[in-house]
Amino acid sequence: MTDVVTLLHELVDHPVAAPAPLESLLERGRRRRLRRMIAAGGVSLALVAGVLGLAAMIGGPGPGPVRVRVTGPGVKQASYRATASGGYLAKGEWSLTIVRDGKTINYASGSSPACGDNGTIRPGDRVLAEIRSDSSSLEVGQGVTCRSSQPSQ
Repeated sequence: MTDVVTLLHELVDHPVAAPAPLESLLERGRRRRLRRMIAAGGVSLALVAGVLGLAAMIGGPGPGPVRVRVTGPGVKQASYRATASGGYLAKGEWSLTIVRDGKTINYASGSSPACGDNGTIRPGDRVLAEIRSDSSSLEVGQGVTCRSSQPSQ
């Protein structure tokens, strides 16, 4: 134990490096304060942007897709937040998930009709459309209606 105490005394009496000049310590403090001020400004800017984003969300849904079509080879999916009432029209292997007021509504090939008229999807719903095969297609959103209810041309 004596050796450690002796070594510490020796280190204090004869340091390995000279102590930093007072001016450099003061400059280091100024740089730290500047970095803190810049960081606080960045946090403030992020906070303002977050509040503006929240205000936009409260004000209502912004422009976005009102109609989505999922088609083509392989597993594909698309999702959106509905801004208007809509329906769906499906073919092949598909699934449609609607989240409304915290509740999930599932439609799928084999257990659901291949078509759901306007009103199946409501404004504010989160909609996830997915197909599982090359020959499948799923169209969801505003203006999508069952073929039998479409006027003949």
